[in-house]
Amino acid sequence: MKNTMTLLLGLTKPNFCINLSLNYRVRVSKGYRGSSTRGLHSHSTVPRWLVGCWIRKHITYINGQEDSTSRVVWLQTDSFYADLRYDPEQRSGCATFPWQRDRCTRAQLAALGSPLADAGVCEQTGVTPLPDETINQQGGLVDTVQVKWNAVIIFQPQIEYPEPGDLTHRDGVLIENAPSGAYREHWEREPGSLEGTEATLLLRSEFDTVSGTTRSRRGCLLVVGSHAALVLGRPEPLPDESGSLSTLLETAAGSRTELDPLLECEFSYGIRPVCREKKEPNVFTIRWSTNPNFEGQDCDWLIQPAWDVDLINLVATQRVHNEEGQMLLRTWDIVNFRTGIVR
Repeated sequence: MKNTMTLLLGLTKPNFCINLSLNYRVRVSKGYRGSSTRGLHSHSTVPRWLVGCWIRKHITYINGQEDSTSRVVWLQTDSFYADLRYDPEQRSGCATFPWQRDRCTRAQLAALGSPLADAGVCEQTGVTPLPDETINQQGGLVDTVQVKWNAVIIFQPQIEYPEPGDLTHRDGVLIENAPSGAYREHWEREPGSLEGTEATLLLRSEFDTVSGTTRSRRGCLLVVGSHAALVLGRPEPLPDESGSLSTLLETAAGSRTELDPLLECEFSYGIRPVCREKKEPNVFTIRWSTNPNFEGQDCDWLIQPAWDVDLINLVATQRVHNEEGQMLLRTWDIVNFRTGIVR
């Protein structure tokens, strides 16, 4: 994809527009005047300083309880986000996870259903005033906004924290407070997410070359520098009921026909090391995922030979293989693509 997508930078139709889902509008341009970035730009719904890969260091709840061991990552492009969080201790008792779900024990199924993850559009809703004592303690330039997360793809049956967040940013450190006071999170931007490529691709459909069937499926591929997130939603929604995914999985234990649709949802976060000896530079290594079997594996999310790009309609087709080795053709809408300094 590297060589093919570079062709976007040479387009000379700055006013060419198309409409996408979520009432989104994108524009092909050669970069804003005075900007160090070039490529395909979408309308931003968040401040530029929020773009990047953020790792949560700890959270403090209203009851005083703290958590600094969960693995939590938030990838943010100019509008779209992906958020993945899970407790590694919940997987520690399971040495392996069978690819065939019906062979999983109830403990393994509970672990597979434990992560919290969602993806969609993040948008600024206002400016959050800071107390004078906060400004005096921090000094320097402090950015403060309130944002809300409009989730489109959810790993669990429902969102656990639906309220917006009050964000305070300074020098790559982000403090998020719940307006209700329910929690306070400390985030830090990961190195390598301020330079390089920023991209947003939205999944439109998936074609099975074996069965010859096409199904609509929500998903996104987000790239910020050396970090990327692949999100694939379920083709069919979860049952309309309350409860956790772990409960649904344990109820369906032993039945692959019931388990597979529940787990046909993926949130994977990958990183591209700065130096990769004898390896394709666009290969990402999956660091964290809702599927523990993916962690540590190299993935070809951005390898050029696997992609065909339609520059007229801003659509990309990707060739991938599923767990059974069958080839799938995924069709993506190119919402945002730019190179250079992200912020």
